[in-house]
Amino acid sequence: MARSRRIMVFAALIIAVSLIEKGMSAQQKRSQTAKETKADVLKNKLDKGEKILLIDVRSEDEVKAGSIPGAINLPMDQLEARMKDIPKDVQIVFVCDHSNRSSLAAELFEKNGYSAATFCVLEDWKAMGNKTGETKKPAAGRIGPL
Repeated sequence: MARSRRIMVFAALIIAVSLIEKGMSAQQKRSQTAKETKADVLKNKLDKGEKILLIDVRSEDEVKAGSIPGAINLPMDQLEARMKDIPKDVQIVFVCDHSNRSSLAAELFEKNGYSAATFCVLEDWKAMGNKTGETKKPAAGRIGPL
């Protein structure tokens, strides 16, 4: 009796995990192909004054907690529609808390001919003791480095 109960519990766990994985949206899974720009490397580039377009892909509510200074806020659900406004010859670094959305954004842009699209993990940026700041909403039309 106890053995059959354990088997049923184990089977239920397998089914639950399977359903959870199937139910996960693409935004909840990290890209396996996007290139990452480490927080220390990004900080060094920004300190040197390199022109980098920082795009925070989190929601408007999420970015209220701060982002990498100079970032614009273009949430994931608006990103593809604004892609045409971003030139392909600009260095782009996408940002989010843990890299799931930002890595998928970098992958999306890479697949569409943006060779300099990478992502940076905001959690790593903060862990280094770097300051955060407010984001700006991009105006209509062309979007470039600030």
